[in-house]
Amino acid sequence: MNNELSAQQKTIRDQTEALLDLLPTLKAELYFAGCDEKSRILKRIDKVCSELKRLQELQANKPDIDVYDINNPVHLLKHYEFSASIYHSDEMGHIQVQALESNQLYALEELLQRIDENKEWDACFLMFESQPRLWLLRFSEHLENTANYHTNCLIEISNLLTDRSDLIALLQNADRWHWDSSNRQAIPVLVKDIEALLHHHYCDELEREIDTSILTMLKDRLDRLYMKITP
Repeated sequence: MNNELSAQQKTIRDQTEALLDLLPTLKAELYFAGCDEKSRILKRIDKVCSELKRLQELQANKPDIDVYDINNPVHLLKHYEFSASIYHSDEMGHIQVQALESNQLYALEELLQRIDENKEWDACFLMFESQPRLWLLRFSEHLENTANYHTNCLIEISNLLTDRSDLIALLQNADRWHWDSSNRQAIPVLVKDIEALLHHHYCDELEREIDTSILTMLKDRLDRLYMKITP
C-alpha cells in the first residue's frame, strides 16, 4: 500500500507539471490568435498557474500522514487530492480533454460522513481556511449535494472565496444544492450575496451581460425555491 501511495503521489505531481507546461502554451496560442492580453481568460490562466505552483509547494512540504487513519477524517480531507482533467491539443489544434480517475484510498463522501458522525465540522471549516482556492473549487465540484452538510460546506466556501469569478462559478448552481425545511433560512442570505454581485462595475460589456444573466436567473430560481419549501 505504501508503494501504491507513492505511485499515486507521483502521478499527481506529474499531472501538475503537465498542466504547468501546457497552460503557458495555451495562453500563447490564445494571444497569437487575437485574444486581448487583458482578457478574462488569460488572467484566469495566470491565476490557475499560480495556484498550481502553490500546490506544488504544498506537495513538496507535505508531512507524512497515516493514510489509513479514518479516525482522523479532517486531516485526511486536508490532504485529499482531486483528480484533474488534462487538456492538450491534437494535430489539428483542437483542445482534447483527458479525464483522469481518482485513486484515493477513501472516497470523499466516506470522509465527510465520518466528519459528520464525529461532529467535527468546526475543525473542518477551520481547515478550509488554509486550503488553496483551487482545492476548494475542486472540492465543491465533487460534492454529491444529497445532505445538509454538503450545503453547509458550500456556504462556508462561498464565504472564503475572494475572487468574484470563482464565487459566481460556485453559486451558479446554488438552487441545486441540498435544501429542505431545516436549512431554507440560508437561502435569503445567499440571495443577498447574489444581489451584491449584481451591483458590480464592469469594464467589459459582454462579461457584464453574461454575469447578469447568470445571477438574475439564479436569484429568481432561489426565490421560487425558498417559497416552495415548507418551513
